[in-house]
Amino acid sequence: MMDAADPSTLRAEHDQLMSKLSSRRSTGCFAHASISAFVGLIFAGAAGKLYWDTAARHEEWVLASALLGLGLLGYGLVQYLRGRAALAHEVQEFHRLSALRRSLGIDDPAAMLPR
Repeated sequence: MMDAADPSTLRAEHDQLMSKLSSRRSTGCFAHASISAFVGLIFAGAAGKLYWDTAARHEEWVLASALLGLGLLGYGLVQYLRGRAALAHEVQEFHRLSALRRSLGIDDPAAMLPR
């Protein structure tokens, strides 16, 4: 099916996919997810420690740090789910790119040998 297509069209699609896959959205999403989850756990732990150790006069700090921690954990979860969806799309595009490279003979070792 791909062999019947025009090589210049296949090459243009190959170049487009290469430029698209050069910047991976999933990596940024996973980085945001891990950092926000880490900071969210720190704030949630601080809220728990404040609740355990302090008297009733610091309730606003406990509530503020707990809400901030939960908000960051929620943001981390959303970014993780976005990263998984972006990764699934990137894997599909990578398989298409691999098929294009095979049909164009780019990675064929026999084509690189001198004749």
